[in-house]
Amino acid sequence: MPDWSRAATFDQARADFEAAWRVFLSKRTESDFQAWRDQRDWTTRKYAMWQAGERLPSQKPGSLMRCPCGESSIATALRTPLFTFPT
Repeated sequence: MPDWSRAATFDQARADFEAAWRVFLSKRTESDFQAWRDQRDWTTRKYAMWQAGERLPSQKPGSLMRCPCGESSIATALRTPLFTFPT
């Protein structure tokens, strides 16, 4: 295995990188690349929201919160009990 920390010349460094890149790509699937694109796109949207002074959906107050993925959940305690028991 070559020593990845240094190369005698730029051309050797480039050849080593290209060899390592081929190995890396051979172990990736289309879903790996799609996951990377999805994360990149979400990060871009997030920073655009922050730049515009907006909050992320999960940072907005309220009892029903919407995750960026679209799922909803109750973020605060219920104001009235769901069940009452006889005393």
